[in-house]
Amino acid sequence: MACVICGGVTPLPKPRGKSPKYCSDDCRRQARRNQREEFVANNPELARARNRAKVTKWRKTKPQSFQASRRKHYSEHREEIIVHRRKHRADNLEQFRSYGRQKYDQNRDKIRSQRKSNYLEREHLRATNQRGASRRRARLLAVLVDDIDPRVVFERDKGVCGICLTPVDPSSRWEVDHIMPISKGGLHAYVNVQLAHRKCNRSKSARLPTGQPSLFQVIAI
Repeated sequence: MACVICGGVTPLPKPRGKSPKYCSDDCRRQARRNQREEFVANNPELARARNRAKVTKWRKTKPQSFQASRRKHYSEHREEIIVHRRKHRADNLEQFRSYGRQKYDQNRDKIRSQRKSNYLEREHLRATNQRGASRRRARLLAVLVDDIDPRVVFERDKGVCGICLTPVDPSSRWEVDHIMPISKGGLHAYVNVQLAHRKCNRSKSARLPTGQPSLFQVIAI
């Protein structure tokens, strides 16, 4: 008989056995692939559900193997996956927006709390970096160096900017200003710092204070 895949000659049947349809294992595997493709084409929803159930079972029973396979697949087809995701989002933009709004409404408090926590963490990191930069500049100039905590300065000055004498919003990008600039011989100490708006501190820059009431000036007098 002829093979139903390639048309080649099939081996002789075994005694009391059926006549083989395929001439080799490659043709047998190809026939199975053809059957799967035909099934998927005729039953797309059922095939998708079966595949999803299979992947879910694999992810639960062998999570490490599943993650390794996902990482390998992504590394080999990264550009194709990115293009496909962008196209899928563009084609279903309203659906994505609706899903995002629904998810936000269901987890409103949790999302707001997480955003606030992330914001405070970024502000603390920014203040810490600024504090470290000020200490380094002070050490270079061989002046007095204190470990200044911006939150202590905020509470000490009662939330009032020392430059424009107006309240400072604690959630804004406020800064700690050196009343007498370090470049002019000022100290990096609590006695020489004050709370300031970011805009006010940038406007003052490294200029000397003129008629500005401050703890530093009171002690200096």
